[in-house]
Amino acid sequence: MSVPGDCVIVGFDDNPFNDWVAPWLNSVRVPYADYGEAMVRAISGKRGAHTSGDAILPHRLVARN
Repeated sequence: MSVPGDCVIVGFDDNPFNDWVAPWLNSVRVPYADYGEAMVRAISGKRGAHTSGDAILPHRLVARN
């Protein structure tokens, strides 16, 4: 198996440090405020209608190559 021929490495959160540390890394960007609030709801048990604990947040793929 070869990278990136057969598979692609993708980061999660699109941290601002990516531009410096790994400018080649594709990443999924999730707004930090939405992610933080979802984590607090999950930890505190306030998931509302989500009985499985899953949440789909706004996100987008940031393709750098």
